[in-house]
Amino acid sequence: LYGSLVRVESLQQALARLGAKTTKSLVLAASMHNYFLNSNPGVQAWGQALWQHAAESGLAARRIAVAVGYDDPEKAFVGGVVHDIGKLVILLTGNGAYREIENLKRRNAMPALEAEKKVLGTDHAAIGVLLMEKWKMPQSAKACVQYHHCVNLAGKNSQLAAIASYANHLSHPFGAQPLPITP
Repeated sequence: LYGSLVRVESLQQALARLGAKTTKSLVLAASMHNYFLNSNPGVQAWGQALWQHAAESGLAARRIAVAVGYDDPEKAFVGGVVHDIGKLVILLTGNGAYREIENLKRRNAMPALEAEKKVLGTDHAAIGVLLMEKWKMPQSAKACVQYHHCVNLAGKNSQLAAIASYANHLSHPFGAQPLPITP
């Protein structure tokens, strides 16, 4: 994607070619990777699936942002990567709630948000927003986390939330771990 005829031979050249925003996005994505791939065997498989979905959503969001002329495709990338961060929090609590939610979804053909509210009394978007606030993430990232299931409520960040939402929806049926398309 960032290749050219001139070979990059130093970190400074690489950073200059990528630019500050892209570099920041890549650093964020790389650091998040460790959270998703927790060494706990009970967490690892689901963590891998969540990471794959986060990476696919981030890449799709960047491509969508470019296609629709959004002014900052790197913001879209970050929003795509973090949109489901609340699911990771649920998984890493280690109390079995993630497994219970997944089983409930599978057994009853229940949507994720409904299953999360039944098990936890809240959902991954609300949990993710709390984490975004704790990490002092920008409002644009918080909007993607909070509103990727209800973009019409995102206010000034509605276009960005819509991009993250669409990227999320594209990843499910067409990603590495496809889910059936539901009406």
